[in-house]
Amino acid sequence: MISETAAYRYELYLLRRGPGGQSANNQQGRFELGPGQTTTLSEVRLNFDERTSVVGQLRILDAAGHLVAQDSIRHTATHP
Repeated sequence: MISETAAYRYELYLLRRGPGGQSANNQQGRFELGPGQTTTLSEVRLNFDERTSVVGQLRILDAAGHLVAQDSIRHTATHP
């Protein structure tokens, strides 16, 4: 846990593949976060069903560009 307000950068990547084709979304931005604080970095709405695959990756970097956190999600089409 951080003990003082710090500056960060986020990178968000989403890839959606379905019968209608593929789309990609890249977002990035800067934010500051203090102790015990939470924030919403981005909101994305996706339409998908059992024929659609979605991959998402979020990376958080500190002011020096060092990776401090990352997470990902994957939804694989069950009926391609």
